[in-house]
Amino acid sequence: MRTRWMVTGMAAVAALAMSACGPDGTGATGASPAAGASAGTGASPAGGGSGDRDSCLTGTWQVDVDDMAEQAAAMMAQLKAKGDGTGSITLTFGEKMTIKYDANIAIVVPMSAELTMKVDSKYTGSAVSSDWTSKGGKIAGTMPTNDVKMDMKATIAGKEAPMTQVPFKGALDLSQGALAYTCSGSTATLAGPSVTWHLKKA
Repeated sequence: MRTRWMVTGMAAVAALAMSACGPDGTGATGASPAAGASAGTGASPAGGGSGDRDSCLTGTWQVDVDDMAEQAAAMMAQLKAKGDGTGSITLTFGEKMTIKYDANIAIVVPMSAELTMKVDSKYTGSAVSSDWTSKGGKIAGTMPTNDVKMDMKATIAGKEAPMTQVPFKGALDLSQGALAYTCSGSTATLAGPSVTWHLKKA
């Protein structure tokens, strides 16, 4: 029973890591921008959509996937979990906002001196927003185009273990305008209630 709980818990953590607005994309309130960081300029629209769009965000960004995995593992510190992220998550801000996923979040938990449990969560697909806005340190909009998928596999001592699948809508929920961001030069963050996505200009 404890093993199943651990697998489910690790999967939930992996889902949280990928959703800056909560595990089911319901638009939970985002965190405030980090102290001392720029909250964006609220510049004129970048074309298409409505409302203001911060020119600092314009362009293509890469998410630090490994850092995201480490933050996810830190949520299970009591189990001495370790995280490893591979692949890429690419965000592009322009006339449209697009997110492309091709990443894996691996959470490893030691069960004993010789035994470990690992949950691999593979994320693929893309999501698009045509009405995104960014002002006052918050990103808002909708992402109706979304085919992002999460496939999870758990292994214990190299053998696959049964696991409960965790619901995952697969894209940032911008509809509440609660996704806090900071942007300065070639770095930016998307700060949710669970983890912060660290971005670097591609």
